[in-house]
Amino acid sequence: QGGARDATAARWNGSPYHAGSLAEPRPIVLPPYQALTDGAAALGHNFLPFDEDGVARRMPPFVVNGGKELASLGVATALLAGGFRPEDVAAEDGMLRVGNRHIPMIRRRVGNHDEWSMLINFRAPALVRDASGEWSRPYPAYEFRQLFAAEQEILLGQKPRIDPAVFKDKVVFIGLTA
Repeated sequence: QGGARDATAARWNGSPYHAGSLAEPRPIVLPPYQALTDGAAALGHNFLPFDEDGVARRMPPFVVNGGKELASLGVATALLAGGFRPEDVAAEDGMLRVGNRHIPMIRRRVGNHDEWSMLINFRAPALVRDASGEWSRPYPAYEFRQLFAAEQEILLGQKPRIDPAVFKDKVVFIGLTA
């Protein structure tokens, strides 16, 4: 809001869900490239403020930029997977209401405004032991090159190295790195 907008940046629609006064104002929101932005079931922000001691314990459930709100990645996922409607989400008495649930918010004064955030529930450990005693990540991760190779194998009529069925009825996050 203080500088010129990057003409090459992807355009994004605001979320149909609104947290009103609980949404954290952000000067810029950069979505992924346009084709991925357009094809995504939902977008979610990753703004993560640190506590005074340098530890991340909380996250704003929504940010707002240019009048458009955007839920955090976790909140956006829960709203989409839970089938919640826009009217199911609202700011009420310092809490975020989602359906019949009320999520307590933490208010902290930052500069000249109140920052509202919710505690992060770190549930999954970094590694879990499977039935054979081997250690692995709690959630599977796939590299693009593995998925691309599997697609090529399918197109050639071969058995793919990654069965597409592993994604059926799953929430899939696509992360971009440079």
